[in-house]
Amino acid sequence: MNAWRVLSLAILGLLLSSQAWASTRVGLDRNPLTFIPFQEGTRVRIVQGNHGHFSHSGNLTYSYDFDMGSDENSSSNPIFGEPVYAPFSGYVRAIKTGAPDFSCNSGSSSCNNNGAGNGLSIQVEGGEYFVNLMHMQEGSIPSSLSVGRWVEQGDYLGNVGQSGHSSHPHLHMHLSTSVWGPSVFFDFVEAANPDSGDWAISQLAPNRYVLDNDRRANLGAPIDSPNNSYTSGTFILYRRGGLALGDDYRVSTEGDDSRFYWFFTLTELDGYYNVYATCRGFSSRDPDVQYRVWGRDIGSRYIDYDQRNFRYERADLGRYGLNTGTRYQVRVTGSGGGSVCADAIVIELD
Repeated sequence: MNAWRVLSLAILGLLLSSQAWASTRVGLDRNPLTFIPFQEGTRVRIVQGNHGHFSHSGNLTYSYDFDMGSDENSSSNPIFGEPVYAPFSGYVRAIKTGAPDFSCNSGSSSCNNNGAGNGLSIQVEGGEYFVNLMHMQEGSIPSSLSVGRWVEQGDYLGNVGQSGHSSHPHLHMHLSTSVWGPSVFFDFVEAANPDSGDWAISQLAPNRYVLDNDRRANLGAPIDSPNNSYTSGTFILYRRGGLALGDDYRVSTEGDDSRFYWFFTLTELDGYYNVYATCRGFSSRDPDVQYRVWGRDIGSRYIDYDQRNFRYERADLGRYGLNTGTRYQVRVTGSGGGSVCADAIVIELD
């Protein structure tokens, strides 16, 4: 793990003084899940994670700061000006602007929006969660993003800046249950609870939705009550195994008795979807698992796959016309040739 480096100082005063809620960690199996807010393929460093001793304590305990590995406090820093995108679809509920870059960075005051700098708070559609993005570049937030405006997952929101109470360019992100509210624990699609110094690669894309191995869909996904609790065999949870889609995954070594199921129902967006499976690959993985994709309107399709190839690719399970209100199932079954891995199912609107 990389050594911690000087980053943002305490963002005291960032949260509204009227907010009296403590930071909250919700139930482990239902923590919200969301994408890292950069273009797909962008590699970023979590320069400060949860419980970071620089500023992530109290109301900001469950926060993340992103850069690209440089502490240089200038516009030459590679993260400065990097585009930021909506990690989920929702409504803009608050905007902070007017804070200069590379000025008024030494404290929390009216000149830097009480330490937050420039940023947005976006509420997921019909949900209790807000994403709060801070320290953005002055003038980069589009004028079209007024309060109340709807944004789609993957829409452009502005650029990373050096505004607010901060020591070098970076993006601050946390989830809350109110506008600019105290942080709540959450996981990224790309990495489960990464630590300070870890690196991650964004998988964010419009109309890409994820069902993980813990009965969760990413925030804003048009998926109703995903459920994958039905398994045959014992699937043990492993965390921090490296970046696949997520770096927590489940593994069974019970041969052809190993079966893991994902179930989901679309709530909107009928259309053709490409379906994929992801996991962390090792040479000990089963070389001949069988995936089954099923729905009463699409029948059954069986795909054989060598899970050792998860070291290099995700499993392409095919293209399907999926309809709202229909229950679909994806299942993986082992052959006995090695360990069976179950991480996430990805569906992408074509």
